[in-house]
Amino acid sequence: MKRNGPLSKVLGLSMAGLVFIALMLIPAGMLALGLDLLYGPTVPCGAHDMHPHDTCEVTPRFGKTFTRDFDQQRSNYAGWGWIATVSGGAILLVGVVGGGVAVVGGLRGLRTRFGARRQLAVERGWRFHDSTTLDMGARADGSRARVHADGCLVFSTDGLRCVIHDGSNAPNRPTRVTVWQTTLERSYPYLWLTRTDHDAGPAAKKLTTVPVDEEFDRRYTVVAADPAVVPALLTPELTGYLMAHHDVGTLTLNGRRLMQFRAAVPDKNTAALLTGLDDLLAVARLLAAVPADAAEPAE
Repeated sequence: MKRNGPLSKVLGLSMAGLVFIALMLIPAGMLALGLDLLYGPTVPCGAHDMHPHDTCEVTPRFGKTFTRDFDQQRSNYAGWGWIATVSGGAILLVGVVGGGVAVVGGLRGLRTRFGARRQLAVERGWRFHDSTTLDMGARADGSRARVHADGCLVFSTDGLRCVIHDGSNAPNRPTRVTVWQTTLERSYPYLWLTRTDHDAGPAAKKLTTVPVDEEFDRRYTVVAADPAVVPALLTPELTGYLMAHHDVGTLTLNGRRLMQFRAAVPDKNTAALLTGLDDLLAVARLLAAVPADAAEPAE
């Protein structure tokens, strides 16, 4: 599990921080130029720098060439120096103050973001991460699958390691969901169960839709890699629980990982978080009651 620090969360949400710093270089350069013109050891004389005791020949577009000493040349550039110093300094001051207010506001927002979940973690002795990356295990090609998780709660209960977090329901799909997941004691075949009014997603649509019974099929769509094991997994006890708890939403069973997805739960609604956890644990217990040889993953 990789944690993202609060400061990176404030400044690293997009390129805005880098763009802001780049823009602030412009007034900073103006300020430096103005101070150099007013107080620097040299002043410009055409394409060259002029030092004390030097003279500068000035040839206007119309008129005769004349000579200025160092003090006269500095006085000639004083107007531009003051303009650059005042305008650059003012813009820089506004930018620094505005940026500071934004950063402080962002940090305050981080302290209050997921405040209810933070408090729930304190009360129950759970771990809380405002933002983190979860390792979802190895893909078929051997690479590691990782997902970004916000408002993440990590804990163990009923002998199972559980995680609750907010995230996207699929790569490149912006819908925000709350996810409950746990690691089971043994592996199961791949199964995706979702309410009929939910989108099963492109990956699930490539698999076989498995009918269970008429009443259950009106509420849930079941897809599986191996349709033959579905009757063993979806026992009458499990289907009965799902029919009685229609808010379960979407369930994914893949190896030892059991996941539940629902529409994003507001931070203050910790009761819904705990209800979702109860449903996840209930499904895990009902799956554990399935005989190991009755639903072995297909070879």
